[in-house]
Amino acid sequence: MKITITVPSVGAAGATTFVLADDSVSVVPGSNASTNFTSGAGGLQKEGLCNKQKRVVQKSPAFRAPYQSNFPRYNLANSFSFSVQRSFQTPEACMSFVRSHADSVPVQGEITVLETSATGQSASYLPNAIVESIETIQHQEIACLSRYTISAGNAWQSAP
Repeated sequence: MKITITVPSVGAAGATTFVLADDSVSVVPGSNASTNFTSGAGGLQKEGLCNKQKRVVQKSPAFRAPYQSNFPRYNLANSFSFSVQRSFQTPEACMSFVRSHADSVPVQGEITVLETSATGQSASYLPNAIVESIETIQHQEIACLSRYTISAGNAWQSAP
């Protein structure tokens, strides 16, 4: 599974893609403390990615009626959290990542979840998503565990 956030760029530079998780990367490249992680870093998506959706419903009591009426207003909010475990070549590169990662993750953009298996490929897109929180849950020598919480006020899409 690969999870990225794409941020549209102002001007001629084009959109920037930032990697939040990528199961195909076993060890994050970079061996010293000055390694730059401005495009993100792959890592094993450990848990989460269970979508929560909240919908707005208007409840209207009718005059002298035994029951109230409910009307969907079609306003919804999607949110999900997931954890990513990353392994590095050296403890210095891991500490460099832990210190600078939260500052380099884009605040808003389009989330892309790409799932590839032996039977095919599936892609889902969540436009205008906001990265609400980034937390380093665990850090041990050359490995760290990061948790992301993301929300958006719109529905998942099957095309960008």
